[in-house]
Amino acid sequence: MDKKKTGFILFHEYAELLADLTDAEMGVFMRAIFVYETTGGVPAFKSAAMKMAFGFIKKDLDNNRDKWDETCQKRAEAGRKGGLAKSSKSSNATTDIANLADKDKDHSCDNEREKDVAPPAPPSPSRAFPLGIGQQAFHDAFPKKAIDADFDYAEDDVPALIAEIRKSDFLRKCNNLGLRWCLDNYDQIMSGFYRDYKSSGGVAPPQGAFLDQLERV
Repeated sequence: MDKKKTGFILFHEYAELLADLTDAEMGVFMRAIFVYETTGGVPAFKSAAMKMAFGFIKKDLDNNRDKWDETCQKRAEAGRKGGLAKSSKSSNATTDIANLADKDKDHSCDNEREKDVAPPAPPSPSRAFPLGIGQQAFHDAFPKKAIDADFDYAEDDVPALIAEIRKSDFLRKCNNLGLRWCLDNYDQIMSGFYRDYKSSGGVAPPQGAFLDQLERV
């Protein structure tokens, strides 16, 4: 899930801080901000006003960069843990997919019509642990989906993830796709991959090599 940082934030309150700079000084100052953000180079301003303004803004830029680095680290760790869990189950996954391929292809995730084989019941979310902010938001949006107690993740990912899941009937109605599965498949969900997909047999698709079992509507 990690992505290269592609921008930075300048706040409205800086306008008053930079109000006394001339247009020429403003141009030099903004160029210095971009240089600092992309290379880390600290400018040597001669103007006391520019030095003071840069010192103030630099603190915000550094704090935002630290938060970004922390988020990237959490995403990498979450992906590592998810990969280890999937690896331990890979020997059974191929057999499961082969069995599911024989089920009725028109059987939807929400079980609107009863078939000979019902989709697996969604796991019951545990309430024995206190929910984090991201977990609570996911539970409020999808109360029937599972929430994992011991799964490390970046809470900043959850609001965007929820919005994307709501765009997919498949993801929204498959209650056996819990928070952990959604975070494991974060990049493909956010790319819109599941917006118009349905599964064979009304069960969760595996990640990676088994995605060819999905059919585009």
